[in-house]
Amino acid sequence: MNNECNNIFAQSEYGLVSYYAGQLRRNDDVLLLLQKLFELAKNYIAEAKNDGQKNHYIFYFSSVLANALHIAENRKTDPSIDTLYKKLI
Repeated sequence: MNNECNNIFAQSEYGLVSYYAGQLRRNDDVLLLLQKLFELAKNYIAEAKNDGQKNHYIFYFSSVLANALHIAENRKTDPSIDTLYKKLI
């Protein structure tokens, strides 16, 4: 996964495209993607608590969480991914 960009949304979107295209084969790359998704989800929840447009952020949060859970469920045989998976649920 490309770490040259500091924008967490862009990193996670790039990672999701790479994952669903079958380009993220190594568990450490998938773990990095999951960590970015987890961080993005936490940011969305924080924004939902502070912003008048909380419905948007809740929707974004649920979408990110659904992708993270799907990916983690498929890769939870890796101990690091399983640990993060348990944090997500």
